[in-house]
Parts: sequence; C-alpha cells; structure tokens
Amino acid sequence: AAYAETTLHESGRPTMIVPAGTRTCRLERCAVAWDGSATAARAVNDAIPLLAAFDAVELVCVRHATQLRDQLPGFEMTQHLVRHGIDAVLHEVPVRRDDTIETLLSYLGKACFDLVVMGAYSRTWVQERLFGGATRSLLASHPTTLFLSHS
Repeated sequence: AAYAETTLHESGRPTMIVPAGTRTCRLERCAVAWDGSATAARAVNDAIPLLAAFDAVELVCVRHATQLRDQLPGFEMTQHLVRHGIDAVLHEVPVRRDDTIETLLSYLGKACFDLVVMGAYSRTWVQERLFGGATRSLLASHPTTLFLSHS
C-alpha cells in the first residue's frame, strides 16, 4: 500500500492497482465511487476510455438520511457518461451508522465489481494519515482492481 500511495502522490497520473494473484481482468462490471468532488471528477475523466470497454458502469453514491434525493450528486455525471457511449447507471447506497467510508467499502465488497474507479485523497495526505479515509481503507483491503486518480 505504501508504494501505491507514493505513486499516486508523485506521478501525477492515474494509478491502477491489481490484487496479488489476479490472472485475468473481466470487463463486465465497473463501479465509480462518486461524491461530486473534483477528485472524483478527475478519476472519471481519466477513466473514460477504460469505462467504455465495460458492459455496465455503476456510479455509486452514498446517501445520508438528511440528504434529499434531488441533492444526490451523481445524476449529471451519469448523463455525461451516457453521452460518451458508456452504459452507466446511478446507484445510491443509504449510509449505515453514519459512516460513509464503511458503507462504501461494504457495498463494493459485496457487489463483486471487476474494477473500482475512485478519486484518491480528497483530504490532504497528512489528514488521511492521521484520521484515515476512503483511499487508505480501500488500499488496505481492496478486493478487486482499482483505478485511482489524484488531483
């Protein structure tokens, strides 16, 4: 995980991380962890050529109880991907125990995606090291191939 973190921070390029022992990569189901941030937008735009190869792309948004459906930040990005010829759908996952990261990781682990696209380190690297975050959690326990971009 340390090598992946260094690569993400220093390369200025998207990084693909493949779990040890992976022999083939199917191009069936892809998840995009979407929160509407600039980092997530960068990851999606970096991944568009790759996303086009998948049979299905799911934008995964974690929705909090106080968030109205029309406030969910994925509709416009879903339409953007469809305009690029990508079969994309928006999927909202209700937050559990007020923990966005745990909810996202639990959903990604259960849904059996072939690839997960996500913006990396929307917090500063120091904040991520001190308090944790989605990027470090996903790197520590990634069940599938990851495509991460850092702005």
